[in-house]
Amino acid sequence: KQWYQRRVALPAGINSTDKKVSMYCEACDLRFESVRQLSSHKLSKKHKAKLELLLEEEARERAILVFDKPIFTPEFLDYNKKMEAELRKLRKGAVELEEQNAVLSSHIEDMRGVLNELSNAKHLMQARHDTLESHLRHLKSELSGVFSTVLSEEVTADNFNDTFNRISMAIAGGGSRRGRLINDLKKQLRSVHIDTVRL
Repeated sequence: KQWYQRRVALPAGINSTDKKVSMYCEACDLRFESVRQLSSHKLSKKHKAKLELLLEEEARERAILVFDKPIFTPEFLDYNKKMEAELRKLRKGAVELEEQNAVLSSHIEDMRGVLNELSNAKHLMQARHDTLESHLRHLKSELSGVFSTVLSEEVTADNFNDTFNRISMAIAGGGSRRGRLINDLKKQLRSVHIDTVRL
C-alpha cells in the first residue's frame, strides 16, 4: 500500500476513534506506548528522512497522473523542474510542521502531568480542610459544654464566638472575677478530651 492509502485505510486492529491512533506513526508504520515516545520519534532523523521520501513519492505519482504530456519532452522536463522546486518547498514545510507537532505533543503531555499533580494536590488539600473543619466543630462542641457549665447559661454554635470573646475580655480585664473564672475553666477543661489532629 502507498503511504497516502494507509492514511485512509488504517492498519488492522485500530480505527479512527481508537486512542491507539494517536500513538501511531503513519509514515513509518510504527506504534508507540506514549505520546512522549511518538514525539521523540517524529523528531528523529530517520523519521524525517522517511517522511520526505514518502511525500516525494506521493507527489511524483500524483504529478504523473495529472500530466498528460509525453515524458522526456521539453514541456515535461520544464514541468518536472517546477515540480522539483515545489517538492523541496513542501518537504521543508512538512518537516517543520512535524517538528512543531512533536514539540506541542510533548508540551501537552507535560501539561497533563501538571494537571494531574494539581488535581491530586487539590484533593489532598480538600481532605485536610475537611479534617480541620470536623476537628473545629468537635472543639467548639466540647468548649460549649465547658462554657455552659462555668457561665450557667446555654452556649451553642450560634453564640459560641460571642461567648468566647466575653470570656477572653473578662480574663484580660482582671478584677475579682478573673481568678475564679480561670479556676472554673481549668477545672472543667480537665475533663475535656481532644484528639490530636493528624493531617
